[in-house]
Amino acid sequence: MSKNKITEFDQLIKDSVNGFEAPYDANAWNSVESKLKARKESFISSSAFKIAVALTSAAAVLIFSFAFFQSKENNTKKSSIVELKNQPNNKVTEEKTVELIPIKEQQVEKETAVVEIEQNLKNQEAPKKEISPLKEEKIIPILEKNSNQETENDISNLVKTKSEEVNNSIDILASKIEVCVNEIFTLKPSDSIAVSSLAWDFGDGNSAKRFNAKHRFKEEGNYFVTLTIVDINNNLIKTEKQIVVNPKPKADFDYETTDFQCHNSSICFQSYEPNLNFKWNFGDSKISNEENPKHTYFRKGHYNVKLTVENEFGCADSIQKQVYVMRAYNLLAPNAFSPNGDGQNDTWIPIALMNSDKAFNLKIVDANGIVVFTTNNSNNTWDGTILNGSRANSGDIFFWIATVKEESGDLNEYGGSIVVSN
Repeated sequence: MSKNKITEFDQLIKDSVNGFEAPYDANAWNSVESKLKARKESFISSSAFKIAVALTSAAAVLIFSFAFFQSKENNTKKSSIVELKNQPNNKVTEEKTVELIPIKEQQVEKETAVVEIEQNLKNQEAPKKEISPLKEEKIIPILEKNSNQETENDISNLVKTKSEEVNNSIDILASKIEVCVNEIFTLKPSDSIAVSSLAWDFGDGNSAKRFNAKHRFKEEGNYFVTLTIVDINNNLIKTEKQIVVNPKPKADFDYETTDFQCHNSSICFQSYEPNLNFKWNFGDSKISNEENPKHTYFRKGHYNVKLTVENEFGCADSIQKQVYVMRAYNLLAPNAFSPNGDGQNDTWIPIALMNSDKAFNLKIVDANGIVVFTTNNSNNTWDGTILNGSRANSGDIFFWIATVKEESGDLNEYGGSIVVSN
């Protein structure tokens, strides 16, 4: 190889790296040139020299190739920086070293950035939307997908509530809305509909499952009776009605014959609860509205006496007792009198006829069966006068017979004896 060719090779190497800034090692280059100068003349014609030159050239090419590409990369960066500086709208202050960030750290940074963006959006005040009252609708809560049973129950409840509102025209028909304690009354729905189930709740702890229900309250107060119906379409219908329960009076009485006003003539009755309306039935077709009446029985025997009382609410109660009359009063007729004009027991008539408005006919006969006196007026009493205007003597015995028409229309006959005394 000639010297000119070697020079051309050197020039080729220099031209290839011309214009690039590569790190230059003077010692390295001096060592290479000195070795080349020392050996190029002695090995110029030998093949060994050719091999050495080829190896040296290859090493040099590798070194300068590396320098070339490194320098080209740096020049590319510098060219980009220069171009950015030359653009009017861009400002580059300094070149920063790019650091490689691990993938996991990049993912954390992305998630952090997303959280920060969401937080900023939440902090922004959203415009308030006014809801028109005319378009206001019920909000149905949305449950989680795994709560299937709860969702079905909530939907069922909403359907039942809606059905209840739609069918609230059904009412409860009661035979009475104001009753007395222990008074039986009836209840039924206002409409006849096909039902799947029906239940009554009377509000006192009792219930029933009949379409037409009967009930009675044992204590006074205000009760709300509730009717619950499930129709054949599984719609729930529920309604209620208030029932007022008034107190009930207590009927009771006693009687006696030992009182001075009651001996041998009448039986005195006494009730226990005042300020009521009273109705007595003495068992002999006689009645009274007095609170504590006195009654006379004309015959001995058993009598069923019934007392009925009623309070201001119209609530009534009754009781019946059997009264035994030990002796026959026989119209309470005295068995003797003294018509002597002294003003005491001067006339005679059965006491029961004086106190009664019943129709009667009274006859007095002597021992021979001759009628000596008759009357049908309680004010016309016998004064002892007999036939021919004469007067009965002391010790004479007479008999009396009285026919009394009862309220039933029956005729009852009474009788007895009378002794005249002075």
